Amino acid sequence: MNIRMACLTALFMVISSGPSCAPVETEESRYVTTNANGELVHCVSTESGRTYCGTAHTRYSIYGSPDPRCVEGQTWGLDDRGVWVSNGCVADFSPASGDYVASNGNIVHCVSTASGRTYCGTARTRYTIYGNPDPRCVEGQTWGLDDRGVWVSNGCVADFSPGSDDNVVASNGELVHCVATESGRTYCGTARTRYTIAANADPRCVEGQTWGLDDRGVWVSSGCVADFSPVAGDYMTGNGNIVHCVSTDSGRTYCGNAGTRYAIYGNPDPSCVEGRTWGFDDRGVWVSSGCVADFSPSSDDNVVTSNGELVHCVATESGRTYCGTARTRYTIAANADPRCVEGQTWGLDDRGVWVSSGCVADFSPVYSNVGGKLIRCDATGNGRTYCQEVGNRRYTLHEIREGNCVEGQSWGIDSNGLWVSGDCHGDFDEEADND
Repeated sequence: MNIRMACLTALFMVISSGPSCAPVETEESRYVTTNANGELVHCVSTESGRTYCGTAHTRYSIYGSPDPRCVEGQTWGLDDRGVWVSNGCVADFSPASGDYVASNGNIVHCVSTASGRTYCGTARTRYTIYGNPDPRCVEGQTWGLDDRGVWVSNGCVADFSPGSDDNVVASNGELVHCVATESGRTYCGTARTRYTIAANADPRCVEGQTWGLDDRGVWVSSGCVADFSPVAGDYMTGNGNIVHCVSTDSGRTYCGNAGTRYAIYGNPDPSCVEGRTWGFDDRGVWVSSGCVADFSPSSDDNVVTSNGELVHCVATESGRTYCGTARTRYTIAANADPRCVEGQTWGLDDRGVWVSSGCVADFSPVYSNVGGKLIRCDATGNGRTYCQEVGNRRYTLHEIREGNCVEGQSWGIDSNGLWVSGDCHGDFDEEADND
């Protein structure tokens, strides 16, 4: 019996001393560490907000198939303390090549969330996208700059590096970075403040077309992206103060207040020539053909209107320029421009008062109680000058202002109307209609 037990014991020892099977290493059994030697980091969120893992100032990306609860920018992300998780996210992270993430003037990693704009980086610092941008990141639409820092939205995820210059981004009277959006004009800066483009302008930025000034601030549109700096000078407003007016491609651009007189303020742009590229009428002051100028309300109280009150008339290059109300008599209202000579560079006919050859003048209407309305008729030296259609009306000579006016010789009425000739310059009464 003892011999049998000894044999069984010896057999068992021989069997147990044979070659053993090594355990199989699986993906799940890989070592997880939180040290700084560049290995895998396993991070589990807790109930106390964000849980930080890994090494500070190191970039990480999710390793393997992520937990569906892990959404970058919402339940996990990066900052200068390391990688963090929250709200049930459990994931493995591996160090990624590239610059670290910091908010102290170095590379900034910014991920949009579902809560509108997400701000990153340092306030009042300029940033540009670093590396190849996410196609969802479009400046002015899904990322941009303001005095709170760089922001992202609507799915934009990007790295940003501080700009090479020292200009800060602010809306308190310092440099203003303004980016056009798709919603018409985008306003930036401080209201009622003048701005100029601060550096090399984007070719898409054309004053008066894709950027400009009004009493709400500086605005951009149609893809214009530019930096603007405030300039000394009067602010822009349409309430009776300085008016900044920029011509566009669409004919006349009106500015200022209707029925108000304006004069150019400061040194005018050489492209601004009164009567050609700027002027005013009862709609306000207007500019065209490239004129850009500041205008100040005139010191006098005369309004500009074509409804029987004072009329401002400026000659253009296209022959006679007519102003005022048709079939109304006018006289020059104040000190006449020496270029304004009645009968040569200004006069009256049934279309109204006209000017030519550089004449610029204000005209006031004149009425008469003698037989109705006075008609002023001036011979031009080129045969008969007609001043009024006849219809069933008759005229009598009221006053000879200059020259010789003899009925039938130097003035008269025919089927074309009232006429003068020679050197006759006279005022005529329109008599009552003949029944």
